[in-house]
Amino acid sequence: RRWLKRWFGYDDFRRDERGHSLQDDIVSAGIAGRSLLGILPTGGGKSLCYQLPALMRYNQTGALTIVISPLQALMKDQVDTLLRRGITAAATLNGSLSLPERKQVLDGIRLGDVGILLVSPEQVRNKSFREAIKHREIAAWVFDEAHCLSKWGHDFRPDYLYVSRFMRELHGGSMPPVMCLTATAKQDVIDDIASHCRQRLGLGLETHLGTIDRGNLSFAIVPTREDAKLSQIHRLLADQFGEPSENKSADRLAEGGAIVYCASRKGTEEVAAFLREKGLAAGHFHAGLQPETKKNVQGSF
Repeated sequence: RRWLKRWFGYDDFRRDERGHSLQDDIVSAGIAGRSLLGILPTGGGKSLCYQLPALMRYNQTGALTIVISPLQALMKDQVDTLLRRGITAAATLNGSLSLPERKQVLDGIRLGDVGILLVSPEQVRNKSFREAIKHREIAAWVFDEAHCLSKWGHDFRPDYLYVSRFMRELHGGSMPPVMCLTATAKQDVIDDIASHCRQRLGLGLETHLGTIDRGNLSFAIVPTREDAKLSQIHRLLADQFGEPSENKSADRLAEGGAIVYCASRKGTEEVAAFLREKGLAAGHFHAGLQPETKKNVQGSF
């Protein structure tokens, strides 16, 4: 709790209505070096569960914790949040970095300046990553969004399977503890994750299962027609943020923002263009954009 207060400003871990703290259980198991699967609902403080043990290890022994994460935006958000707390020992390595940025991160890993490294699964194949971690003590591996280890997940991101193979090659029979964290896991996904770690890494996972209730999220299904979709999207956003006017800047309508997911790259461009015509500050983002453009759009959002 002293470390929790020092780095994150909290006196205690998040507790449920019965006074029990899943965060506390997971952090304690992580500090003790036990491999585990933790399921916490969105907004339940999942990142802290790996960050606190990782920071404690790094401060005490200089050891590195490697976090496999599927989303560049998620990695950036987590590193930025730590930086705002004055924690400079975290870095991310993914395809959005420029060559100078990438060199700076790799140098930081080699020199021992990085204690928490967030990487996309594809980066594990990269020779420069492998060389950078070769001489570091690796205290733990973390699979953030661990449902990607399930059948559905590695169909979508096959490099998740390669990560486990690389870990076996790197560590042999002395595998460090592995922490798997997700908010999305029915029983078949839980079984998939446990089977993956048992068969591919030789590790049994203790499970810490939180509620799947997500009181901070709500859902609505709205019937629509193809020719009405754009106008309905605009109406939903206008209801939430208000309409632009002469006295109200389009990019400062209200606190917060929105993401519209589309089925194609072309769709993202068409929706963004339509919303800009309506006076809303909208950009588009998809895999076909140049890295610098993607970084700028993400930063603007």
